[in-house]
Amino acid sequence: MSVLRVNFVAFPISPRNSAAAVAHLLGTVGVDHVLVGREVAMQDLMTGALQQLKSLFPSQEPPTFSPVFIFEDLYVPCNEDAHTLQLDELPLTSVDLDDTVYYLHSSGSTNFPKPIALSHLRWIQAAQVPWFGDLDWTDKVLSFHLMPMSHGMGTSLPAWTASTGLVVAAFEPKVPAILPTPENVFEASRLTSCDVLLCVPAFAEAWSRRPDYVQWLASRSGLIYGGGPLNHKTGEYLTAQGVSIFSMYGMTEVNTLTPLIPSKTTNEEWDHFCFSNQVKCHWKPHGDNLFELIVMDNPHCSPGVFNTEVDGVRSYATSDLFIPHPTKPGCWQIHGRVDDQIIHSTGEKTNPGPLESILNQDPHVAAAVMFGQGRFHAGVLIEPKPTFRFDPSDKVKLAEFRNSIWPTVEQANEHAPQHSRIFKEMVLIASPTKPFTYTMKGTARRQAVLRVYSDEISELYDIFDETTQSNIPLPTFWDMASTTTFVRAVVNSVLTHAIEDDEDIFQHGGDSLQATWIRNSLLRALRDSAELDSRTVTHNFVYDHPTIERLSTYVFSLAVGGMSPEEPDDSARKAVMADLVKKYSQEMSAQLRRSDGSEGAAKIVLLTGSTGSLGSYVLSRLIEHPDVSHVYALIRRGTVDVHQRQKVALENRGLDATAILQSEKVTLLEADLAQEVLGVNDSVFDVISNTVTHIIDIAWRVDFNLSVSSFQTNLKGMRNMINLAIRRDAHYVFASTVAVCRNASHGHEEQVSADAALGNGYSESKWVAEEIICASTPAGLRASIVRVGQLSGGPSGAWSAREWFPSLVEASSHFKMVPDDDGVVSWVPLRAAGQAMVDFLNSPSDAENPRFLHLVHPRPVPWRMIAQILVKELDASLVSSKDWLYALEGVVQGRTQHLNALVLLPFFKAVLSESKEKAKEAFGANRLSTVRSQATSRHLQILDLLEEKDVLMWLEYWKRQGVLSD
Repeated sequence: MSVLRVNFVAFPISPRNSAAAVAHLLGTVGVDHVLVGREVAMQDLMTGALQQLKSLFPSQEPPTFSPVFIFEDLYVPCNEDAHTLQLDELPLTSVDLDDTVYYLHSSGSTNFPKPIALSHLRWIQAAQVPWFGDLDWTDKVLSFHLMPMSHGMGTSLPAWTASTGLVVAAFEPKVPAILPTPENVFEASRLTSCDVLLCVPAFAEAWSRRPDYVQWLASRSGLIYGGGPLNHKTGEYLTAQGVSIFSMYGMTEVNTLTPLIPSKTTNEEWDHFCFSNQVKCHWKPHGDNLFELIVMDNPHCSPGVFNTEVDGVRSYATSDLFIPHPTKPGCWQIHGRVDDQIIHSTGEKTNPGPLESILNQDPHVAAAVMFGQGRFHAGVLIEPKPTFRFDPSDKVKLAEFRNSIWPTVEQANEHAPQHSRIFKEMVLIASPTKPFTYTMKGTARRQAVLRVYSDEISELYDIFDETTQSNIPLPTFWDMASTTTFVRAVVNSVLTHAIEDDEDIFQHGGDSLQATWIRNSLLRALRDSAELDSRTVTHNFVYDHPTIERLSTYVFSLAVGGMSPEEPDDSARKAVMADLVKKYSQEMSAQLRRSDGSEGAAKIVLLTGSTGSLGSYVLSRLIEHPDVSHVYALIRRGTVDVHQRQKVALENRGLDATAILQSEKVTLLEADLAQEVLGVNDSVFDVISNTVTHIIDIAWRVDFNLSVSSFQTNLKGMRNMINLAIRRDAHYVFASTVAVCRNASHGHEEQVSADAALGNGYSESKWVAEEIICASTPAGLRASIVRVGQLSGGPSGAWSAREWFPSLVEASSHFKMVPDDDGVVSWVPLRAAGQAMVDFLNSPSDAENPRFLHLVHPRPVPWRMIAQILVKELDASLVSSKDWLYALEGVVQGRTQHLNALVLLPFFKAVLSESKEKAKEAFGANRLSTVRSQATSRHLQILDLLEEKDVLMWLEYWKRQGVLSD
């Protein structure tokens, strides 16, 4: 305040910055004079900064500096005659509200911190922050013992005292300064009878361990925490004890964005917050129910930095991601940073923030930084606290430390999605010779730390590729019993729960990461104990043998035979498919039909798969259709509320989620289709089973690695739907795939043999589903089987970046190569596909044969038309498919780049090398007839050709999503 009063511009700089960072800030702003703390560390920091300043800004005059004033320098002691001093009042000067009043700086988590100028207007707006809360701050005592003046909250303090009349409690000014601890901050707050305490989460967690502290905190108006997430158990405990806790959120670039002590927030919502009415927010969807906050300029809150526009209004994109409260609109929970998101080679994302927060609470851990960009799975780099540091090359101490923190890692894994879980072998420990660097907030500088440890991280992944579950003892000899015991131990350890020997791994939580872990563990045992050459073993044997029983038989044959047994031939695969058809067609008999008896009656539709791309557009079209009176959308159970999941799915595809979900025609239900009553309660099922007239069944697992037997959960759900359709005499519309016809000798809209579908478990499972439907028609099933082809982007260009064509475009942009093909493409835009599916509800059906329909474009266009647009827009060349594949395989070997196409490499190898002996579409697909489909769907009859504008729209969408660079 004194610096500002003498008409200077102040720039408080955090002493947590390095000398180079301080020099960068001084030189960038052009600081004239520096007040330096009297502590030795401060003097050394300034000396180092001046040395760095000469090299960073050689032509710039270095600033002068002097020791910072202390109390005795400024104020006359009481025993002296103060009346002898003659002081002139410094005149006030008139200022422009847009002039800079002081500077702050960013935390510098990736590079040097950036100086941020704050105007007089922004300081006035900061003074108004408490006015938008619900507490009268006049005479209230606020504990401000923790906030440094280099923090945005520190500079807000003098503004708040002037605008509200609050009383500030702070430590006595002295040299050296009092270092805040949980104990001295609490005692100082209690001695000054603070009404409200401001703290970081670590202090709140420390206080929660003292019952006497908690009892006193419960008598206060509020405990406000900020700077990071509060441990969930701590928050729940404090609120249960009557402590009113509130989350504060803000940033240097804008201001404090939450109201101080909002009256409308209850203890049940302590980990969520609403934004102040002072702030104008715009929410940018990022998928997976995540939204980025963008702060728009307005008269009450004007950002100090602008980096985007929203509807023509200057705005600041914060890069902070939020999750909306599942039931309370306008209530949010911070999730992490856009630039912190780890995108794995599978396309799945890990948000490191919440998991690192849990790990940082371990008493052995100073800081944790997760990694895994472009990799199959995540890992974590941990810097131990000083008393626990050791040389990580010491394998014994490394194992001991990993074991000591493992309960905390397991706690983090409980909160992590499956693809984000950390294996013990992926815990990397920092070396004392390469310490972390930290921001002024005390958090690790993520990107800087990861750069320093890039070699160690790469080496860890290389080692992991060869290592496995080392805590399970190897068999001493190989017989069927010992093999089964070992395989069972490996599988149950990886899944973290026990399953029966004949149960499918992938129907009990298994995914590609777990499959890799199981494979590595079994191969390690065979190499070490049975001396097997693992290079002879197929990569996908866990998918091909997805039960403990079948895996044990396979592994035993490897152990005693010394080489990989022959994989199932086509005859064996067809036998499995036939067995599944028989299994799920049993006890199919005609049942009592309950029909409305009127073809013109309003349709009541049961829909599955409504959160997928096609399902979202089908739901939208059903709501719009005048002949549909109601839609029951069954959505798979998950951790997020079904309404929120459906809302995000619709918004991500450019659909009006509000209008659709507020319609009285739709009911969203959490369901489990494999259960007999579909996982809904009995009364709801009774309503559905007594009223539904049509069923559109789209939901199906999409995983091309799985064997056909691993799709039995889907087959069970489909059989339940068929039973319902027969009982109700409802028209059943099943979404199959054109891949069922991949090997067919023709493209007619009719039943095909099992040979036509051979290739992967996904297409084979859809063939099994078609055959079950055909077997159900004697029992009275009226059905249409829709073989869905490639669907392109929606009206806004929205097309999931994880699908094969967007992945091909992303890779083509990286290589500057587009693969050539002389075939055509028959892709259908999503909106038209949704309309066609609704048209198919009116498809003529009988109880003798299901009606086969092909949902592909009736007028294909040459692939080269699309390829030439890509060549132009991506500044690329047209190359052979073979050369394009070589480029993709080179990325796999070099591991230098994250591309969605990497996880689809087997798919691209298959489709880009297909024989062109038959009439094929581009990349090996069969040309299919649409005679019946066009006769049934007017929208397919009049569907426009794909044009350049469609391709450009897709490209623009992928640019907005960050898949392609501008």
